Amino acid sequence: MPQLTRRLLYVILLVLAVAAISYAVLKQQSTGRVRLELFHIWSGLRLNHVTDALNAFSQTHPEIEVHSNTVNTAWARPYLMDASKNGYLTDVVMVNAGWVNDINSAQTMMDLKPFLDADNINIDNLIPENELESGRSGNAIYLLPFSARSTSALLYINENLTAKAGLAGEALELKTWDQFIEVSKRLVEKLNAPGELETIAWNPLLDRGIPTVALLGKSLGADTQSADGRFAMLDSLEMEPAWQAIDRYVTEVYGSRGGFRALLEWRNRYGGFASNTAFLPFAHGRCAFSIGGLWAFGIHAKITPKLAQAVRPIPGINDRIPLFRSNTWLLGISKNTPNPQAAWKLLRFLTLEEEGNRKLNLAFGLIPAVTKYQDPEPYLKLYGPRWNQVIPYQSNQNTPVVEFNADYIEPINISLLTNRAIGLPLDEVIGRMQAEMQGYIEASQPQEARR
Repeated sequence: MPQLTRRLLYVILLVLAVAAISYAVLKQQSTGRVRLELFHIWSGLRLNHVTDALNAFSQTHPEIEVHSNTVNTAWARPYLMDASKNGYLTDVVMVNAGWVNDINSAQTMMDLKPFLDADNINIDNLIPENELESGRSGNAIYLLPFSARSTSALLYINENLTAKAGLAGEALELKTWDQFIEVSKRLVEKLNAPGELETIAWNPLLDRGIPTVALLGKSLGADTQSADGRFAMLDSLEMEPAWQAIDRYVTEVYGSRGGFRALLEWRNRYGGFASNTAFLPFAHGRCAFSIGGLWAFGIHAKITPKLAQAVRPIPGINDRIPLFRSNTWLLGISKNTPNPQAAWKLLRFLTLEEEGNRKLNLAFGLIPAVTKYQDPEPYLKLYGPRWNQVIPYQSNQNTPVVEFNADYIEPINISLLTNRAIGLPLDEVIGRMQAEMQGYIEASQPQEARR
């Protein structure tokens, strides 16, 4: 996306934020109710659960009105950076643990310790230190985790389709990328007429969260950007095998049916343009494999309650399985808020209370950071015995953390497919993606960080 377009979006967001604050003041004066602005990334299919939770909050706190603000995760990080720099963070803010330094939390967020102490809450008895550490700074606590860290991405298998293709057993035993290609190729041949592509194996454009190419690269020791976040590294020698793996998958699995072009045409028919539709092809039986975070299990089950889905680690290159933990999402109170006590009630509801935190995590298919809410029984009751497959991947505390960078990489996946579909060679496409990502980074960072 051109830098001018991004800057225009930031201006629009700033205007909307200022308007929301002004409206909140006028609303409070006219109704006597406190109006809070909550910023979060729970969009798409999860937004209904958020609405239900906030309605439940309003029932017990009729003096508080909560307005929900959400953006696509692709815009969350630059929005938060700009909002923290220019002083328009909302009352309660959601932040990825990997972005804490971006918002300068010690300067922009309220210390939650006084609120916890006033309510006689010993947070160390409720949430493990490894979950709290991202929101701490010295003796202060600026952010509390909504959910526990979990496996960043897994391979979801639609067992109805793999069984129909006669590949049910082999699909559950996938370990290497070569095996993944071979099983996918046979599945496509079994489930489609010659020359047609109605049912696919996997489409990298449907990745939600951390894209597969970044995970494959990480398993080989490659990063998509420099440690300080200032430089794109998509064209590094270390990343090359990851790009080649994605490219080879599409070429070998779909080559006889049109390759990248056929995959894009399939997407136009069956979805995958945005978060709201990316899960539909898998859940509706048009896609045999899907790669996504732990939360994808719950979304698939909500769309198709009796879906026979299995969960396994993503197949790796050279036997290097890309199994990582993702950073969790945190919530805090902005120093901008004129209503800190009301904001604390909302934050406590979302991060510590059963009606808010436990029920929302359950609905999302996530595991709460609060230890006493981690009982698997409610999940088994809601999602059925297949949830047992998810349990081994709920924490994985011994695996490395991979940064959440879908904001950079998700548009890159689209660039890969569209440019390869028109016949550009892979090296040239990677060069274009490198330039695109570098431009995104430079447009997203504060001016002083670019020097």
